[in-house]
Amino acid sequence: MRKLIVLLVSCSCILSVFPVYGAQQPADDEYSELQTVVALGLLDGTAMSRAQETITRGEFVYGLMQLCGNPFPNGIAPFSDLPEREDYRRAINAAYEMGLLSGYEDGTVRATEPITRVHAAHLLAKCVGYADLIQAGKPAARACAEAGICSYAEANDASECTVGSAAALLLAAGNANMVGASVIGSQSMEYVFREETLLSHYLNIFRTEGIISANEYTYLNEGGHLGKDTVEIGGEIFQCISGEVKSLLGYNVEVYYRQRYGSDLREIIYCFPKRNKIISISAEDVIGYRDGRLEYYDENERSVSESFPLSAVDVIYNNRLLTKASAEDFAITSGSITLIDNNDDGRYDVTLVLSYRNAVVDSVDKSREEVYFKFGEKPLSLSKNSGLSFLSADGSPAYAVELAEWDVLSIAESKDGELIHA
Repeated sequence: MRKLIVLLVSCSCILSVFPVYGAQQPADDEYSELQTVVALGLLDGTAMSRAQETITRGEFVYGLMQLCGNPFPNGIAPFSDLPEREDYRRAINAAYEMGLLSGYEDGTVRATEPITRVHAAHLLAKCVGYADLIQAGKPAARACAEAGICSYAEANDASECTVGSAAALLLAAGNANMVGASVIGSQSMEYVFREETLLSHYLNIFRTEGIISANEYTYLNEGGHLGKDTVEIGGEIFQCISGEVKSLLGYNVEVYYRQRYGSDLREIIYCFPKRNKIISISAEDVIGYRDGRLEYYDENERSVSESFPLSAVDVIYNNRLLTKASAEDFAITSGSITLIDNNDDGRYDVTLVLSYRNAVVDSVDKSREEVYFKFGEKPLSLSKNSGLSFLSADGSPAYAVELAEWDVLSIAESKDGELIHA
């Protein structure tokens, strides 16, 4: 019974400790948009659990003003029902001062009532730069379609807007090119799209998409070396704090990052997989690789296979690229295998192999910097493994001095022995 408990504990630890690539599935589009909007600070964290609920006018205007750099208003809007919540009240005052919000004929703003999609689109079109054109008679729905915020039909939708839909609209407007005007004569104006977006203009936030081709552990092209907490996307280097970003090596991702004026440093704010075809297989379901196919059992316990020649894919074994992969590298007993088609061409580009061993601590020799294990498992040298890093079960940093007898370590080691996660 003790052995069974150890195995169960170890399995739960490995899912938290290591980048389990199979767990990184591309998120649902609406969920990704909502999570991005929260990560960028346009809506607060409670929005994540309210995706299908309607969004109020006050909350939407708050998100809109966050998109505009959270301006501080000079005055107070002349509405008789300004909300008690301070951040919503400030947002409404700022939106009024910017000429985006006019309120109702009875002098109210009705911040607690749901906002409709058509009204939300109207506000966003004005915010992007169409205010004068809309005042001159241009339909806001047409402006939204022209700017790429949403379709003409969506901008004419009079139904109540949900939090998830609002997030999609805010994000689309944030990424839309702003509109600028050039005066021609005294009676007409020419409108042109500017290079900057609302996100870049007000928040110094930019968006890009590409394949993560390198992290601090390995390059898909076998060369070079990146610094700690960095990744390469589309030939550019980005700094990331989250370990989840580094674990997305080989994935096509959408990235939001901040780049300060005059600086080359790109700091990732939020990153998620996008447009990848992924199959993740637990080690217990893997049959093996032979004749150019990876065979495994599906959820119905039927034997199926995926075809890919080893010469045509990048095989990453425990976070390190294999220069010459073989069928034996897929014969794992613990962990997972993930296949990624990151360019939507119907062929797999990257294969991620996570293989680990479970070891029960016997003792730690601090003078020799060695960890000894029970049941004949080979010791772990702390001094010889410069790439060794420890994580606790919750993903936070851990240290060898914290180890005690009967602690369980799940150890993933690269083929060259230079990279070990425990």
